[in-house]
Amino acid sequence: CTPSCPAPQFVFYFGVFADAPGHPPVPAAFQRLLRRFIEGDDAFRNSRFKQICKIEEGPFFVRKTVPARPAILGKTIKMSYFSGPGYFEVDVDTTYSAAAARIFGVAKSNVRALVTDIAFVIEGQKPDELPEMVVGCGRFAHVDLSAATVPLLEPPDSEDPKP
Repeated sequence: CTPSCPAPQFVFYFGVFADAPGHPPVPAAFQRLLRRFIEGDDAFRNSRFKQICKIEEGPFFVRKTVPARPAILGKTIKMSYFSGPGYFEVDVDTTYSAAAARIFGVAKSNVRALVTDIAFVIEGQKPDELPEMVVGCGRFAHVDLSAATVPLLEPPDSEDPKP
């Protein structure tokens, strides 16, 4: 992470398949809730997109700073949603959240010692939206932020005529 970067950028890709070979069928309640989430408005999405984060390894004080409990991200973090044929994107912008900045500030100096699991869930709030299911999850293990770089692009040479 560069000094000018308040927080690193991470990208997760998940696929949801209703009838994946060799896997149990996806419950109808989850399929309905996922459809409502994708087709809903931002207020609905912001009230339902949940993150569960747990530090599995790392210094005690960091594990205490980052509680292992679910958080509805849209309550305090800027969220954007994008969709097109065959995809739906959730953009979580933690750069404007004081709470996220505080947590990242504590974790950043210890990140090489951390193993952190993260899961994303669409919160079920009614009986017909249960059971909840994890949409996707991932693990950050001993991340080396010093290896993260931002490529610098050469400015276009205004002297060269374009063909």
